[in-house]
Amino acid sequence: MLINKEICFEEVIFDEEMTIKYSLAMEQDKHYFAFISHSSNDEKIAFWLRNQLVNYNIPVSVQKEFNAPKRLRPVFVYQTDLAGNVLGDALGKELHDSQYLIAICSPSGAKSDYVNNEVQHFIDAGKVDKIIPFIVDGKPHADNPDEECFPRALQKAPMELRGINLKELTKQLGSKRGAVVNVIATMLGVRFDALWDIYKRKQRRKRILFSCLAMLMTCLVLFVWDYKRPTYKYFVDYV
Repeated sequence: MLINKEICFEEVIFDEEMTIKYSLAMEQDKHYFAFISHSSNDEKIAFWLRNQLVNYNIPVSVQKEFNAPKRLRPVFVYQTDLAGNVLGDALGKELHDSQYLIAICSPSGAKSDYVNNEVQHFIDAGKVDKIIPFIVDGKPHADNPDEECFPRALQKAPMELRGINLKELTKQLGSKRGAVVNVIATMLGVRFDALWDIYKRKQRRKRILFSCLAMLMTCLVLFVWDYKRPTYKYFVDYV
């Protein structure tokens, strides 16, 4: 038995001049933007990533230029305790109905038969270019088997896949949000730096707005305090 997930991506096409337009209209037989594959140990990060993706508001400028939706929904995620021992018909259907597969990659995920089978399913369906490795721990093609994060199917994939490393991007950008934006940029076929710059500008505007509101509230509190506090006047008698 399998579980439900909801997500969908499109093949990443990088163009130096960003002239390639991207249509997010899903194939008629596809229901999910993407399917998040994960081991039981990575279930928490899988649901975190799903929530980040489905609640991310695509910038209006990107919506207009790339004919993208406001949000990337639905994204399919299953609870591992509901999964069966084999890749059943139900899970196979969810995989078939997803445009992209996000594989949560870690040493635990590399040893998971579920993750390996789901990745192999996409490869067998001729969609290896629509697999997005999301590295949360370990290293791909590691010399030490205990550090390997790619499942067997990914290690033997017919093409080299670009992984999105959560820890590295968090360290580089100072926020886990950078990895999420990278996944979204990959899905939309947009340069990461372009989408990240939009996100940073939006965050700066929010900080400025919150700072202004905080100053306004402080001034208001001081005004009320000054208005209500007792006032004493002292007079000096002159002879």
